[in-house]
Amino acid sequence: VNWASMAAADLILFNSDFHRAVVTKELPRFLRQFPDETHVHLIDEVLRKAAVLPVGVDLARFESVERSNSTGSPIILWNQRWEHDKDPAAFFRAMFGLVDDGVDFRLAVCGENFRQVPEEFAEAEKRLSDRLVHFGFATEEDYVRLLRTADVVASTALHEFFGIAIVEAAYAGAFPVLPDRLSYPEIMPETVHDLVLYQEGELQERFRWALAHPAERRSVKAELKESLGRFDWSALAPKYDAVLSGLL
Repeated sequence: VNWASMAAADLILFNSDFHRAVVTKELPRFLRQFPDETHVHLIDEVLRKAAVLPVGVDLARFESVERSNSTGSPIILWNQRWEHDKDPAAFFRAMFGLVDDGVDFRLAVCGENFRQVPEEFAEAEKRLSDRLVHFGFATEEDYVRLLRTADVVASTALHEFFGIAIVEAAYAGAFPVLPDRLSYPEIMPETVHDLVLYQEGELQERFRWALAHPAERRSVKAELKESLGRFDWSALAPKYDAVLSGLL
């Protein structure tokens, strides 16, 4: 269905250049599995209609709540979907490791799952109960407040074509700890890549560094807010208007 829509469309928009690259790479393999007309010969023609237009995010709503620098232990935030493609097991392994190492932190886990809660969350709620400042669904008011209070936000995602939750949290003032893959290198400014992007096996150590360097966190957060403002609807809506008007 997605391919037929792309082939029929006058314009194709991807969330990120990473998103476009993945589709471009996978289309030949995907189409060749069909037994009749494969459409492989149409790929180049179809992709010439493609462009990148990021997701618009309502970042302005975070301006209505004053940034609250948490007193006491720093707060690590998880605000991803409660799904296996976000790899919560890797995140919670890092949290358990920090506890074992005696690292001082608190934890806010936002979200919910409408079908079945992955078992990692039930285990984490039990093992990290004394660290939790929030666990589960958050109302809009609570969500904004948590993001404006969190010190560090992290992703361990295996699948991410943009990253709305991370953009929201980093803009709101949380220092991001992100894998050096998927859409994250594209979203984060290159000037902070060495600090916010981690390689395989580095996650727990990156958490330790972020928690131990509040001054560096503050410096990066200021730069990120300015950079990530480009994804606010006030900046992107005119671009959407121009693209759609041009198509018409």
